[in-house]
Amino acid sequence: MFECRHTRSFSTLENWKGYGGGTFGEVWIEGDDGQLQPIFEPGLGLAINSPVLLAGRLWFISERDGVGNVWSVPSKGAPHAEEDTAGLRQETWYEKDAFPARALSSSDQRRLVYTSGGLLYCLDVDPDSGVASGGKESLSLRCNGPGVMLRKRHLDASEHLREAKLNIPNT
Repeated sequence: MFECRHTRSFSTLENWKGYGGGTFGEVWIEGDDGQLQPIFEPGLGLAINSPVLLAGRLWFISERDGVGNVWSVPSKGAPHAEEDTAGLRQETWYEKDAFPARALSSSDQRRLVYTSGGLLYCLDVDPDSGVASGGKESLSLRCNGPGVMLRKRHLDASEHLREAKLNIPNT
């Protein structure tokens, strides 16, 4: 079991992009003694978003390198400190001029899905080793539906307007 708390409005990447203050979210995981303990030391300054516990690792999005990427850390051996980041792995490698990773989630405990630039990407996670593969090509989606509903349509504005005034400058 793990518990995550985001402070103030930093629960989405858009709200903490480039954030350098001290109000980072916190994540705790249940230890062997049944007590919750923090995954990271408080002074680590690692803003995390969209945490997912999968294959013995905590997967999350962070902009530790300056842009939102998927990272993971072993769920055992917490709390992790600044000098103890050997288990911390960067799983995606988006550059500063690219769209960041966002909205990490898993529904089947085998794959992680996230978005970047409006496209969906999938990381396949080996359940034994916790090693991720994939994520380099976007998923192709086809939205089936009635073509009539997907077409552009023009509405008669008179049915939706109550009043209109012409504003001509310099008159």
